[in-house]
Amino acid sequence: MAIHHRQNSIKPNKITSLHATGAQTNGMVERFNRRISEVVQQTRVASTAELEATLLNDLKIYNHHLPQEALGHTTPTQAIKEWQKTKPELFN
Repeated sequence: MAIHHRQNSIKPNKITSLHATGAQTNGMVERFNRRISEVVQQTRVASTAELEATLLNDLKIYNHHLPQEALGHTTPTQAIKEWQKTKPELFN
């Protein structure tokens, strides 16, 4: 699974890409891809279902528990909640 920089297409059960809008976003995408690659390389799984569960768990940790410097040292989830408060027009 990789998140690419050019397309902006997310389909149910299949992430095909994420649009990076600048150097900072591009760096975040690269770090996320590297993290997923490391998880896959370091984890032994017996099935695709087990791999999916492992990746979903890692995604949860990434989004809820790992502050990002590019987001003002907040987690992605905290940043989204703040953006929803300050710029609700982005979410309509």
